[in-house]
Amino acid sequence: MKICLSTLFFYKNELSFEFVQHLQQGLSSYSRLLPAHELHLYITNNAPSNPLGLEFSQAFDSLRQSVPNLKITCVQNEWNKGFGSAHNEAFEHSGCDVFVGLNNDLFFGESGWLDKLVAPIESAQSEFVGLKNAPRILKADGNGAFAENTDDNYDYAEGSAFAVTADLVRNIGLFAPDIRVAYCEDSDFSLRARQAGYQIEFVTIEHEHRRSSSTKIIPQATLEAFHERNRSRLLSRWGQYLSTRQFTNKIFLELVSDGWGDVFCSLPAVLQLRADHPTAEITVRIKQSFLACLFDGIDRLKLELGGNLDSDEFSKIEGQFDRIFRLQNISFTESQLLGREIASALGVDFHPQKAEAHLKAFVDNWSLKTNFTARKKTVVLHADYARSGWEGRGPAPKLFSECVSELKNRGYWVVAIGSSNSSWELQELASMCNENLIGQTAFSHMIALIAQAELFVGIDSGPIHIAQHLGTKTFAVFGATLPTSRMFRWDRTDVFMNWNLGCLGCYQKVFKPNAYNFCIRRDEACVKKIAGLELKDALVAFLDKGPQNLPKALELLLETQAVKREFFLRTGLVKPENDVELDRLRAELNSSGYRAFRFILAMTKKLKPFKFLLRPVWRGAKGLRKALVQTLQPRTGT
Repeated sequence: MKICLSTLFFYKNELSFEFVQHLQQGLSSYSRLLPAHELHLYITNNAPSNPLGLEFSQAFDSLRQSVPNLKITCVQNEWNKGFGSAHNEAFEHSGCDVFVGLNNDLFFGESGWLDKLVAPIESAQSEFVGLKNAPRILKADGNGAFAENTDDNYDYAEGSAFAVTADLVRNIGLFAPDIRVAYCEDSDFSLRARQAGYQIEFVTIEHEHRRSSSTKIIPQATLEAFHERNRSRLLSRWGQYLSTRQFTNKIFLELVSDGWGDVFCSLPAVLQLRADHPTAEITVRIKQSFLACLFDGIDRLKLELGGNLDSDEFSKIEGQFDRIFRLQNISFTESQLLGREIASALGVDFHPQKAEAHLKAFVDNWSLKTNFTARKKTVVLHADYARSGWEGRGPAPKLFSECVSELKNRGYWVVAIGSSNSSWELQELASMCNENLIGQTAFSHMIALIAQAELFVGIDSGPIHIAQHLGTKTFAVFGATLPTSRMFRWDRTDVFMNWNLGCLGCYQKVFKPNAYNFCIRRDEACVKKIAGLELKDALVAFLDKGPQNLPKALELLLETQAVKREFFLRTGLVKPENDVELDRLRAELNSSGYRAFRFILAMTKKLKPFKFLLRPVWRGAKGLRKALVQTLQPRTGT
């Protein structure tokens, strides 16, 4: 059996040197006990510009002399890759049967520590071993703690000293690459292992853990920032477990939306979720049956057709899943990319290239053919907007007529797509194209058309998401929606908007999570007052010179984010950014004045129907309430 012992160095050379010397007794003891087992000490120095000196070479030589079956590898990283990534690389390079992770600030008080740590694995009792006399309980906030008793209740194995089989790691992965630098990697790994059905065996080994020895050189604020970021990712994934302390190895995703483009944008997050939980059963609930093909080929995924579950239905299934996600809870008015917003809510990284590979494999596997496969200069045109109740999104189809003429003059084969119940204006536009496929393309066929096209031209609607996820060159027309919230292939994408309007991006300035856009101007100028020649000139510039309008889109994004930030700052909805402000607000919330304010607020509401009979009392209560509001309102300013 080959055992890899992986440890990380980060400055503090005196600590690391002491740790190397301390290893000698334990490794030589294990080697004498089981001489046929190969030991591999894999040291990763995460401290750039701080190479290990001659004293370490001498210590390594001494180790090799004491432990004949020991191999030592020392890797000098050019930058600090953090805890998880460095251990992951050590595992990949070691080719071991058993992987042992060790902190260099942990010192064992008994020589047989390695035998104790790997004995449950050698006896096939467990594939995962941790320290019993170390933190192994997760509090509701995701932070680790020592167990209050000595029984076998536990949540995780601390990463300071653990042992796992290579088979377990190959099955579920080691440390999550999206939990970076330090903190929470061990919790997430343990919970993934337990979710997949592995049990953790805990052993008691006397030790001294000089906690935070290396991280003390990092500013406290920086450490706290990484800790909170990683803890937020941990809570995104395991909040359900922390409330139930049970696993089902099942995940439920309610991807129900009137707009199928919203569901399509969740594909990268679903694929990443599958990668993060390779053994879990994922149930996806969708409203539109034609979207089922998107999930073909995803292992252990089953589909349900239906609408949103009501509160009673949802509460019945809530305890049956380790993770539950509802697309309806996403804030569609966020200024960041919708796909990223969905991924953030699911607690995964956004990797659109996974969706691109999945879709292209889907097209190939289904042998979806088009009539213009051999043509090189094909344009798919989508100008069909059929939804009602959402203003500032659907420009008139005739707007694209000049673009169609220009594209045909340049030798492109223009293909029009749209729904079967499209308007006569769209049919008139389609008649100008080389090929009219309005109402003639199934969903899978539309994906194949866009995948094989050289260029996609269209409006802010579902098909444009297909073009983005496939990497098809795209020219898009936007109205009331921020283009940065929907587009991400900016090296191959250009956007046209009526940039001269002062109300651009009004959808993202509402700050209500699922509100449809309502045009306050009442003329929908962002989509209805665009000159066709102006649009054609923008398309020509894109074809000749590449993307032109990204700076304008970014300027609009920054403006919208500033408005939103101001809104939350001035209305007191931003979490206080320092402890002094937090303590002040807590004091106000607990003060007798605040309690009086709440009482008066309730009384004024109750007295309102009788205010004409009790006019003096009513006025006095209102005046006192106003004075308290002015006293207790959050203070703002720099």
